Amino acid sequence: AQAGGAGSGGAIAIGGSILAGNGADDCNLGDAAAVALSQDYNLIGDLSGCAGGLLALQANDQAGGDGAAVIDPLLGPLQDNGGPARTQALDPASPAVDSGASDPTCGLGTAPFADQRGIARPQLAACDAGAFELEPPLQSLIDAAAPGGTVIVPDGIYNESIVLANSGITLQGSDPDNVVINATGLGTPGVTATESFTMIGMRVTGANVSGQGAGIRIIGSALDVVLDNVRIDNNVSASLGGGIFADINSRLTATNVQIDNNSALDGGGIYTGTFADSIVFDNVQILSNTATRNGGGIYAE
Repeated sequence: AQAGGAGSGGAIAIGGSILAGNGADDCNLGDAAAVALSQDYNLIGDLSGCAGGLLALQANDQAGGDGAAVIDPLLGPLQDNGGPARTQALDPASPAVDSGASDPTCGLGTAPFADQRGIARPQLAACDAGAFELEPPLQSLIDAAAPGGTVIVPDGIYNESIVLANSGITLQGSDPDNVVINATGLGTPGVTATESFTMIGMRVTGANVSGQGAGIRIIGSALDVVLDNVRIDNNVSASLGGGIFADINSRLTATNVQIDNNSALDGGGIYTGTFADSIVFDNVQILSNTATRNGGGIYAE
């Protein structure tokens, strides 16, 4: 950011923002007539170009440079993290996390501030600096739920694998386009269930595993699994069940579900050890899945 030039002056006001990683210093005032105003809660990686009082920091600003270490905000790659435009997610260890005020206005006015994706702030103890508000891990919400309880899953892309070990839990998202479990690069199933569960309005994608069940792995006999308005796509198992692996005698009920572009050795879309009358499908699409040996769509023992 630069203010001024040729003695013309100029003003910049910045609050609750990240100004970092821009190559040279992150802030420069071109002439003494320029004014740079902090409205607090900023993270400025390298302040050296605006040092010497040209930018008056506020109590909650974080600034590197000018004799101090440059601050790395620990941003992820520019990618689809949900919302209308690509964003850079905050690492949980980022100094931008919880660096703002703890109210919905983020200390910057009277109206609530959502992030660039439309996610309400704050999600954790306080607002985060920048355009991305870090959401709590989905697994932490699941672990806090009582058996038989319902977890309302906030919109967002969750780059994690989850384990469902609470009996009868319901995960309720708003829509598969809005609530995504993305297990890309983790080497673990997107969802591992050892107890019965219901999933509504969510998507599971990107898992690539050497064992059974990539997208959703249901282990343990006689489990009841209900999927409603769910998409399971682009998951790969080198063994059984690219999209879904269901253990012996588990009961699978799917309504308005799409299972597509998954692959496995057997059962590219679904591998099930259940009896045929334990699978109930209503308005389900199973398409563009592949298997190296048997059952590109469904393989049933």
